[in-house]
Amino acid sequence: MIEYDAIIFVSTDSMWDTLKDVNKRVLRVTNGKVIKALGPYRLRTEAAYHGYNVRIVEFFDEFSDEKFDKILDALVTEKTKFIGISVPISESYPIDFFFDNKNKFKNLKKRNLKICLGGQGIKKKYFYTNSLNVKDFESLICDIDFVIGGFAEKAFINVLDFLSGKTKTNLGEPYSEFKNTYYLHGTSLGFDTHNLRTVWLPEDIIEPWHALPIEISRGCIFKCSFCSFELNGKKKFDYFRREEELYSEFMHNYENFGVTRYVFSDDTYNDSREKIDMMSRVIKKLPFKIEFSAFIKPEMLLAYPEHQKILIDQGLISQSVGFESFYPETRKSFKKGKQVDEMLKAIKNMWEYGNSKGVSLKTHFLMIIGGPHETKESVINGYEFAKKQKYISAISYVPLRIYNIENNTDHAFVDDISKDPESFGYKIYEKNMYSVKWDNGHMNVDDAYLLHIKYEKDLRTWMHPLAALGTTQTLPTVLTEKSFNQLYNNPDSTIDDLLFEYHVNPNKEILLNFRDKIYQAIIDGVRTPINIERYVESQPIKFA
Repeated sequence: MIEYDAIIFVSTDSMWDTLKDVNKRVLRVTNGKVIKALGPYRLRTEAAYHGYNVRIVEFFDEFSDEKFDKILDALVTEKTKFIGISVPISESYPIDFFFDNKNKFKNLKKRNLKICLGGQGIKKKYFYTNSLNVKDFESLICDIDFVIGGFAEKAFINVLDFLSGKTKTNLGEPYSEFKNTYYLHGTSLGFDTHNLRTVWLPEDIIEPWHALPIEISRGCIFKCSFCSFELNGKKKFDYFRREEELYSEFMHNYENFGVTRYVFSDDTYNDSREKIDMMSRVIKKLPFKIEFSAFIKPEMLLAYPEHQKILIDQGLISQSVGFESFYPETRKSFKKGKQVDEMLKAIKNMWEYGNSKGVSLKTHFLMIIGGPHETKESVINGYEFAKKQKYISAISYVPLRIYNIENNTDHAFVDDISKDPESFGYKIYEKNMYSVKWDNGHMNVDDAYLLHIKYEKDLRTWMHPLAALGTTQTLPTVLTEKSFNQLYNNPDSTIDDLLFEYHVNPNKEILLNFRDKIYQAIIDGVRTPINIERYVESQPIKFA
C-alpha cells in the first residue's frame, strides 16, 4: 500500500464562489469546481520526480471534523512528513480561514504533524501581519511551521528533503515574531520550465466533460505598468514548455479520462508567432479535437493577424482579453497599444469567423477603473459601448490598486505605477498597510470602487447567460453535460433558462457530490502511484 510523504488539502474557497443578485437567485458562479487548483497537482507531480508520494484532498473546509479525522486515519502514517494547506490569500481571508477551521488545525497538531501553508498570493510580511500577528493566535490555532509563497516546486521539495533528513537546511527565513515558522519564497528558488507536466490520477475524480488546467508556458514577455506579476519581462522563448511534454499530457488526459476541454494556464497565450506555431504542431498531432479557453492580448491580434483565424481553428472557444481601458491615452500609460478601433475589429472578426465555423466564441473583457488620464465619463461610455456589442460576452471591471511599497519587504515584484505613482499623475492622500488611496485628477479610488459595485450589479442584466457563469470552461461541471450542450449551442438561451438549470442542479449540491466521491475514494483505499521520470527524452506516463 502506498504511504504518503505529504498530504495537501485544498481549501474550498480556492475552487468556487457564488455571487447572488438582490433576489438571492444564483446568477453567476466563478472558479467552478471544474477548474481545479493547478498548483497542488503540479507539486504532486514534481514530488514524484524526486521519489515522494503526495496525496491531494480537495474540500478541506467542507469536511466535518469527524470525517476529517477519518481522512487523517486513512492517509497519515509514520512516513508522512507534513500536511500542506493550499489557501487563497486576501486582506481578510487568513484570519477568517483559521477561525473557521480551528478544530482541524488543532487536530493536526495533536498528531504532531508539521503544517505548511501555500499559495501564490502569500507575501511574507503581509501574511504574518494579517494572520500570524493577531492576539492569541497560537492558543487559537497552532504554530504554522512553513509558509511558501510564489511558484513553489523547489521550495516544496526543499521542505520534504529537510523533514526527510536529506538536508540540514530548509532555506527558509524565520519570522521574528514566531521563531519556529519559516517562510520560503518559491519563485526566488526557481523552477524547471522544461518539466512542468501535471499528472492527474483516478482519485482526483476527473469526468470526461471537465476542463482541466494545463500550463503552456510560465512567464510573460510584457511588462505592463500596472502589473506586479513576478515573471514579467521574459526576454527569450525559454519559458515555453516542450512540444513532446505537452503532447504527452494531452494524450494522458484523453486516454485515461476522455478529457478534451482545457483552460490554458498561460500568462499571454498569443504572445508570439513561435508559441502559436508550436501549439499548432502539438494540436495537429492529437487524434482528437480540443476546446480551450485562454488569456489573449489584443495587440498581438494586430501584430499577427493570421492568428485571428488560427486560434479558432486550434479550438479556442472562450477568451479573456486584457483590454484594461477603451481610452487611448490610458492604454499608452499602461504600456498598451493605442489602436482601440483596430483591436475591437480584430476581436469582432474572430467572433464572426467562429460563427462561420459553428463556434460560439465567448469573449470576456478585463478592464481597470482609474488608470492614468481616465475619467468617470470615459469608463461609463466604454461600458455602455460594450453592452451593445454582440461579440463581447462579458466585461468585468476592477479598481486600480496601487501598493504601499514601504511595506513590501518580501520578494514580491513591484509594478511601475506603485514604484512612482506621482510620475503617472496620481496624488496619494492616504496609506494603508498594503495599498494606498489615490486620485488621478479625474477620479479617486473611492469613485472607482463605487463604479465597480454598480457594474457588478448591472452586468447580471445583459451578459449572455453562458458568460454569467464566467468563461465557458466552468460550465461542464456547474451544469450537466446535456444542459451544457443545449445552452452552449443556443446563443439565444435566456437567463431564465440558466436559473431553471440552477434550480434543478444547484451548483453547491454538485460540488458536494464531488466532495463525497473524493472522500469515498480515500476510505476505499484508492491510491495510484505516479510512474514518471524527469524529462530526458519523451517518455509516456503510466499508472503503476
